Amino acid sequence: MAKKKVLPADQVKSIIKDFDNHVPFKEIMAKYNLYFKVLKTVFKDGGVETSAKGRVREGRMGSVKQESIIADYEAGSLMSSIARKYDIEMYDVRSILTENNVRIKTREEVTSSEEFSKSISGYSGAVDKLSDDQKAGIIADYAEGAYMRELSKKYSTSPVYLRRFLVESGVEIRSMKEAREMFVKREQAEGRMD
Repeated sequence: MAKKKVLPADQVKSIIKDFDNHVPFKEIMAKYNLYFKVLKTVFKDGGVETSAKGRVREGRMGSVKQESIIADYEAGSLMSSIARKYDIEMYDVRSILTENNVRIKTREEVTSSEEFSKSISGYSGAVDKLSDDQKAGIIADYAEGAYMRELSKKYSTSPVYLRRFLVESGVEIRSMKEAREMFVKREQAEGRMD
């Protein structure tokens, strides 16, 4: 059985203080070089409530009102927009919604929503702004095994737009399994993986 990591009392106090000051889990984990499970144990042992409902109860989310979050979501706002609006984590938004029996929208519902379209329509690297040569390059690069992330960087275009462009161009998008296999082969060929 793995040995439980024991942190110095002053470090535990500092971690809890950071959490009380709304520092996100990811930043706390990076700052103290901790895994998520260890961080959750620190909070549990310290009697710190980390669930969104508990944090609202204890006032750790400031003046955030659950009713406002629910109303915004039901009015069509994206979870990411709500999180930014109330300066909370997206998992807090999701927790509040699920704890209040609000049905979470499917990916298809979200991506077909008007707000989602608005959120990506202003992206300055839209595929429509690329030349015909660049569009042909995207198709050729993808066919040769380039990843969406690589294409996104190379052509300064959102992966969402790239995927949509490739689908509309009749290119079959690789499955996760195919992408993983291609990644392993490529890493092995370049000597970065055994």
